[in-house]
Amino acid sequence: MADCQDPAVVLMSIKPHWADAIMGGRKRVEFRRARFGRAISHVIVYATSPVQRVVGFFEVPEITEAAPKALWEMFSAVGEIGEAAFVDYYAGKVEGIAIHVGQVTRLAEPAKLTDVVPGAVAPQSYLYADSAVIPELVRRLSAPCPSGS
Repeated sequence: MADCQDPAVVLMSIKPHWADAIMGGRKRVEFRRARFGRAISHVIVYATSPVQRVVGFFEVPEITEAAPKALWEMFSAVGEIGEAAFVDYYAGKVEGIAIHVGQVTRLAEPAKLTDVVPGAVAPQSYLYADSAVIPELVRRLSAPCPSGS
């Protein structure tokens, strides 16, 4: 069944080590155990504890769905995860996904989650966000910071 909706934006909780690797260009795919219910255009990166801030976002040019073994063969060199941890992560799963990391934008100043998505709480995995969040984040990058913040 084709997805006729416009691509969605997701806010994704990512451990700080991997969030930094994505923002730094070392991690070129984000592995997940289950596919999204919608097509995705962007991922907003929320670095989990102890950072607890939105650190940036990236475009999603493609998502690959395959058996974990195939994902490892295709993406182990760009996934920034060791094989043992990868195998543990996908234990019991027949399929998984690799979210390709396209253009990355790191926020000059990490933002509170509620400043980016009002009323949001940190998701265990991800949550859909309003697509207007991306232009707002881009606007914030070009706007001067108020003094004292």
